[in-house]
Amino acid sequence: PLVLAAKTTEALARALVQVGSYRPLIHAATRENFKEMCALAKKHGCPMVIKAESLDTLASLAKDCAAEGAQKLVMDLSPRTLGDFLFRSTAIRQLAITRKVPELGYPVFYDTTTTGMPDAAIALGIAKYASVIVTAPLSPASSKAALTLRQNIYTDPQKPIQMTPGVYRVGSPGKDAPVLMTVNFSLTFFTLEGYLEATRIPCFMLIVDTEGLSVLTSVAAGKLNETLVRDSMKKFGVENEVSHKTLIIPGYAAPLSGRIEEATGWKVMVGPRDAAEIGEYLHTEWKK
Repeated sequence: PLVLAAKTTEALARALVQVGSYRPLIHAATRENFKEMCALAKKHGCPMVIKAESLDTLASLAKDCAAEGAQKLVMDLSPRTLGDFLFRSTAIRQLAITRKVPELGYPVFYDTTTTGMPDAAIALGIAKYASVIVTAPLSPASSKAALTLRQNIYTDPQKPIQMTPGVYRVGSPGKDAPVLMTVNFSLTFFTLEGYLEATRIPCFMLIVDTEGLSVLTSVAAGKLNETLVRDSMKKFGVENEVSHKTLIIPGYAAPLSGRIEEATGWKVMVGPRDAAEIGEYLHTEWKK
């Protein structure tokens, strides 16, 4: 998304002649220039940032801009420090939610280059209500950290991220493809899936519901057991997918191998404990 910022409305007007069709977010309307900025926003159909030093002025400015016909507003809180942004962003959300100052209910714009400590500023903006975050060019490490935080900010830390139980295909497996059973802890799933894709051996992944617990934890807690494996195989029709009756289980589930064989009637092969070793395992053990 394009944010178009300039110190004067004249400069913005000239820029909008060139890029106005992209409807950039224009920055920023103040108490001194809001009428001219509103006219530009209406002419080009652009959303607009409003900026003020105090929350009272910001609320008044939002009301006046709305009266001028500019409805797509974003608020720049003009923070000087990280603590200043934290205080102001929290305050306006409280005032907007309680409807004490409904004019402060617009999205928040945060230019992280103005408060120093850019990585901390990005994390603060993500965690504390910024809807539009402007940054300097980021390193790959900073970008990945910011995106990971944004992806997970609304997850419950007491509830592991889970995959939907079922049968997943890696590549285009046929009737003779191996079947690997593992738990529905998302980190386990994606780690194993990545290594399986690297082997270039088409296979099936049977994901059983351990409530998002890892293999070792679910075995210790009794969540992963022979009954769960048997019922999951029946529920997801594993027998219909392959012509053999061999199941590969995680190395940490080795104590369950005998009981799983008795419960399912399938031969159980114990795979490696480390997913990184699955490629060598399949090339040597499965292809014997």
